[in-house]
Order: sequence, then C-alpha cells, then structure tokens
Amino acid sequence: MGLNSCYKECKAHGKCLSINFNRKLFVCELLSEKKSEAKPLADDQDSVYIEITEIIEKKCDGEPCNNYSTCIRTSLNNSLCIVTDCSEVYPDLDDGAIADRTFTPISATYGCNVGFTGVGSVKRVTCIPGGKWSSLSYRCEPPVHGGWGSWGSWGYCPVTCGGGTRYRYRSCNNPTPMYGGNSCYGSSSDSVYCNTNGCPVNGGWGSWSGWSSCTKTCEKGTKSRSRSCNNPYPAYGGAACSGASSQPSDCNTDKCPAYGGAGCSGASSQSSDCNTDNCPGFLYRCNDLQSSATSDNS
Repeated sequence: MGLNSCYKECKAHGKCLSINFNRKLFVCELLSEKKSEAKPLADDQDSVYIEITEIIEKKCDGEPCNNYSTCIRTSLNNSLCIVTDCSEVYPDLDDGAIADRTFTPISATYGCNVGFTGVGSVKRVTCIPGGKWSSLSYRCEPPVHGGWGSWGSWGYCPVTCGGGTRYRYRSCNNPTPMYGGNSCYGSSSDSVYCNTNGCPVNGGWGSWSGWSSCTKTCEKGTKSRSRSCNNPYPAYGGAACSGASSQPSDCNTDKCPAYGGAGCSGASSQSSDCNTDNCPGFLYRCNDLQSSATSDNS
C-alpha cells in the first residue's frame, strides 16, 4: 500500500482523522485523532503524518453505513458498505485510556493516567472487521508507598568486654513499595553499644626498691626491700600479683669485737693493808696475829 492509498482509505472511514504512513515498512496507520501538544504523532524521515481535511459522509448510494462499516466503491461504479470496524465498543480501562488507535489493522493501545502504573502483559487489543475485541490483560495501579515492618531481635555482642556493637534490622515490607511508590524513609538497621565494662587486667609487679638500712652493725642484722603490684594495677576483677611484696636479707653478720677493745694494761686486781691497829690487851697487831694463825694452820 502506498501513501495515496493510505490517505484514500482514511477518507473512507468516518472515524479516521489522520494517518501515519511508514515509508520503510509501507504500513498505513489510520488514526482517530489529530496531532496536538499532548499527542505528538510521527512525522520524520521514516514516517509521514497527514490529517484529513475534507468531511466525508459515510454514505453508499445515499444510504449511511453502520458505525463499523465503510463505503467502498466497486469496479462497476457501485458503492457498498463493507465491514471494516469492530462490532464492539472499545474496552474500558479503569484509571487509564486509549493511547493509540489504528484502523488497519483494527487495534487499540492503552495507557494509564498520570500517577498510575500499568501492570500486565497485554495492553494492545485487536479486532477483525465486524468481530470482537481480543482480551485486555492490563490494569492501572496507584502507587503503593512502603512502610517499615517491626524491628527484629538484637544480635549478639561480638565481645564480652571492652565495648562492642550489636545490631537489629527491619524491612520495608509493611507494605512493600510498588507501582512507583516511595521506599521507606530512614535506616533499615539500628545499633547500640554493648558490654562496655572494662576487660579484666591482671596485676604485675613493679621494680624492687633499694635495700633498707641494716638493723644491727654486727652479730647479723636484717635489711629488706619492697615492690608494688602496679605494673599494671589489677583492674576489673583481674588477679592480684602472686608472691611477696617484700624481701628480707641478713646483714652485718660479723661478730662484734670484745668489750674494752684491744685489751687493758696493768693488773686486773689490787690489794691494800687494812686494820693495822693493835688488838686490845695484846702487844701484837691484828694482822700479825692473822699471819701467825695462818702459819700455824699450814
């Protein structure tokens, strides 16, 4: 079919107001509307858009054809009403409308109103002349905005001390966003610190102090030194240091020197005369008598 034939066929259809003729595929689309700002129709290097300007009455030999018939002139110069349209009205689509129509073949393509989303695999219906429309498997759905579901349980803390983080989660499924609806606002996860108590620290000994003074200068005294459990200090239930915090030691174990030092000069005893007076009634002195007595006894 050429462009002129396409144009003449549109003029024969009472509902046809314009055509789109594809130069490459030689396809003639008969349209029931004219181009507008809201409905731009093809008119480029591949297609030609033409509007029907003449008003043609659908009459054959003075008698009108029905709504789904077209007046065709035969080779005998007679006019006949030939069924060229579908015998049914166009199917209705809630929240949608016919976006495009063709008359050869007879078809209607549907689209959804602004703000609605089309769902389904078949949005174009066809019809043979005088027949019924094929099934429309298409619907228009309003947007469904997402809503958060309930929080899940808190997860386990990864550490037993020293501070960690545990999480819980929720899903955007109450309801799930569909048909162009907005996703849920906010985060799908939540966190909290856990087991922030300090970890046990076992104590460690620091360095020994210096030795103290000896308690004696001779004959074995005692000295001591000490250390502290501060390297580190035990904390958060950690064990204290094992062992003693002080250490004693003997010192100055030499014997002390004898009393008086290196030795005394002179006699260690001294005698002296005493009672040198004469005894009463005798002519001898007392010590003489004592000496005499001593001699007799020997």
